Amino acid sequence: MNRMRKYRLFFVMTFIVVLMVAFLPQQQVNALTSTTGAVKAGDGEELWNADEGGFNDEVLSDLVDKLFGDEDPADYIKTMKDTQTDSYVIPATTINTKVGSANDGLVVKLDGKEWMATSLTIAEIDGEENVVLTLYLANDLGTSQYYTNSSNVKGNNMYSRSTVRNHLLTNATWSLFQDKGEDSFAQQFLVQPKYVKYQQTESQVGRTNPIGGNYQLPNDSLGAQSSNWYGSINYQPADTFDGKRYDDWGNDYIWLPSATETGMTNYINSGSSIWKLTANQLAHNANSYSWLRSGNAHIYNCAY
Repeated sequence: MNRMRKYRLFFVMTFIVVLMVAFLPQQQVNALTSTTGAVKAGDGEELWNADEGGFNDEVLSDLVDKLFGDEDPADYIKTMKDTQTDSYVIPATTINTKVGSANDGLVVKLDGKEWMATSLTIAEIDGEENVVLTLYLANDLGTSQYYTNSSNVKGNNMYSRSTVRNHLLTNATWSLFQDKGEDSFAQQFLVQPKYVKYQQTESQVGRTNPIGGNYQLPNDSLGAQSSNWYGSINYQPADTFDGKRYDDWGNDYIWLPSATETGMTNYINSGSSIWKLTANQLAHNANSYSWLRSGNAHIYNCAY
């Protein structure tokens, strides 16, 4: 565990939620239909001991060993990049191969929920490099809507003011991952998107088979995108609706992923997405759909 003294292992939490309303079009995407074939950190035991307020050391040690073996964590992560965002990223395909489950990858139990290990990256916080593991909920949990107003006006597919984001930040199901002030789990061990380099500039533009053409998807990046918007469709970081800035979600500790990160069935395929999830990791219960934060490139009342 000497590696952990040099590099703090932080977690990025993303989740999926089954949609509840149908006025926004969706694509079928993103959840392991079964975790049976996945390698399980700590043999599937819980990573976080809520009663003692600390990690289960055996599970954490096993997780670190499975991810890095004998390699220096930061040096290992710096061996691969997402070229578009110039960010160090070890994607799911590489993690899966390393742990010995090419199709289903690595699963961690945290807060009683199973999460897929989707990627590793480096986040610089207060001048220090930190090792970051992104965990993505393995199966649907709960229902919500994207936003209650289906009018085609700017702001209605802005993730920061969405109903589903409010659900995620306030519902007790996700309480461990919500900010509760100093010494909370979130503040100690979770990384906000604003510190993840690829979150600032990621785009489907230039990637293989973009959704609906080579245009920006609202909510994919926190930073300003000055080109490749479709027609009058355009969002910028300071745009504000209902008192929420477009980039407010950069301060969250748990959030919905983008299509550019996950890839989608028939779109932004595995080899072109940031996380490079496998077909099995993109598999889904055929009777349900899940929200992404990505808005439609062509219209203000649609999200994927």
